[in-house]
Amino acid sequence: MVDLIIAHLKSRKDEIIEALNKKVNIPLISEAKEEQIFSLNALMNNLMTSYDMLVRNNEFERAQEVADQIDKNTARNYCTSIV
Repeated sequence: MVDLIIAHLKSRKDEIIEALNKKVNIPLISEAKEEQIFSLNALMNNLMTSYDMLVRNNEFERAQEVADQIDKNTARNYCTSIV
């Protein structure tokens, strides 16, 4: 699932960067844009690692909370990318 999200973010990189520029209303240098995408990737990877660990430890309620965070972040990032 993380691979799909990362692939989606990479495939829409220019749109995401454009949306971020409009949202903050100041021009960002290219390195900062790459850093933002990297941060999103890192966030999703950390959430997925937490989810896997919680499922492995049979902590299903907490795993569901993490899954909800993943869904919320995925939806928010997708909506931001199309603005």
